[in-house]
Amino acid sequence: MNDMGTDIEQPEHVHSQTALRFGAALRTVWWQTAIVILSVAGLLISIYLTSVHYEHVPLVCSTTGFINCQRVTSSPYSVVPGTTIPITIPGMLWFIVSGSIALFSLRAFAVNGIDSRRLRIFQLFWSLFGIAFVLYLIYAEFVLLHNLCEWCTAIHIATFIILIASAYHWQNAKDAALPASNREHQDEYGSAQYTSAQLAMMRRKHKH
Repeated sequence: MNDMGTDIEQPEHVHSQTALRFGAALRTVWWQTAIVILSVAGLLISIYLTSVHYEHVPLVCSTTGFINCQRVTSSPYSVVPGTTIPITIPGMLWFIVSGSIALFSLRAFAVNGIDSRRLRIFQLFWSLFGIAFVLYLIYAEFVLLHNLCEWCTAIHIATFIILIASAYHWQNAKDAALPASNREHQDEYGSAQYTSAQLAMMRRKHKH
């Protein structure tokens, strides 16, 4: 009966330990947590700007003087060159990928206690790609249009901070480690991706 009870309780125990390790990972590799938050913020702003583009409604922004969101977002530089697709759509995709990379990295760190070198490389180059496009847009605003869009600036700042966080991740990944209390379960039973039957057997062997 005890063994059967172990089989039933084990999945809940594993899920609890996985949640604890993921929470510890959120705090330990805080720069990835920051990337997730900034990606969500950038995605929401991009969705707003895209809806404004297609619904032809005025932006919540100044329309006079140097800060003129309407002029910037209705200019030829507000769409993908050669198309009528607003640049906010590629922006949405960029933020979705950025946030997904950070989440995958957090999960790998929480489950396995290691940091994926491939994800670090991809994250850094993806951030560099994003900032290169941002520099083009800033050039269009300041040099070609002589106007600034507040919403666009918020996206540019988020992208820039994501690049800094990605570079910090690249430099400090080897120094990150889960707290000892959150590694005990992993050291004893391995990855949380074992089946409940395998984990129950491992617990029985450990008792003997």
